[in-house]
Amino acid sequence: MKNMSTKNPKYITFLPLLLILLLVINCKSNKKEDMPSEAINELKTKAVLEYQINAQLGEGSFWNYDTQELYWIDILSNQLHIYNPKTKTNRSITTPSNIGTVVPIDQNSAVVALQDGIYVLNTHSGETTLLSDAERDIPSNRFNDGKCDPSGRFWVGSMAYDEAKNAANLYMVNAKGEATLQLDSVTISNGIVWTKDKTTMYYIDTPTLEIKAFDYDDATGPLRPARGRIRLVLQSSRLANACAASWRPLHRTLGKSSRWKM
Repeated sequence: MKNMSTKNPKYITFLPLLLILLLVINCKSNKKEDMPSEAINELKTKAVLEYQINAQLGEGSFWNYDTQELYWIDILSNQLHIYNPKTKTNRSITTPSNIGTVVPIDQNSAVVALQDGIYVLNTHSGETTLLSDAERDIPSNRFNDGKCDPSGRFWVGSMAYDEAKNAANLYMVNAKGEATLQLDSVTISNGIVWTKDKTTMYYIDTPTLEIKAFDYDDATGPLRPARGRIRLVLQSSRLANACAASWRPLHRTLGKSSRWKM
């Protein structure tokens, strides 16, 4: 998730956010064997507009399998959105500051990374409760992308508003709100994902154009030194966030997306 700084007006343009059916179809209850083969083939090759809404910086899609709803955020508009594909309705919750990511807890609450800390948010009232303010002494940073590991610990990275190089960090936050520094001197954390066997964590620091693989012990959590990396050569100057968006289909092999565990 890159930051389009509010100090640079050329980036503040409202773009239509296209919620694509392909992001939702695997989460619906219909089984493939109940669908005509022609329909299955079409879904494999065709993207269909599911819902359209104006957003300044729409990111962070996450499927809540309990409520059968798609959670997503608009970072610069300070909004968490919850989309229901059955009713074709989108519910918006305004947050106190820029929101970097969301992970559902249950049908009534979610963990959100806001500008100044990690909070538990009531998805009905909008009320927030501080969980961790790991970067309270770094007001030039905000929190960005984050996900829960297979055991429910919340991993979240920060970034500088001006995208200053090596000014940010990656943390692991437990249910008590205790934040443990895992990586320092990073720039923009993105694309955190774990393998099915829970032994590898993939991680992206966007400007490096690399996907790093870390040995991972799910019983304890903390990272070990990176064992390898994939260098991407792109026309763009930064790693396309489409790589980060692969989190959902990759992690789906665990059966359900990992959520915050209290």
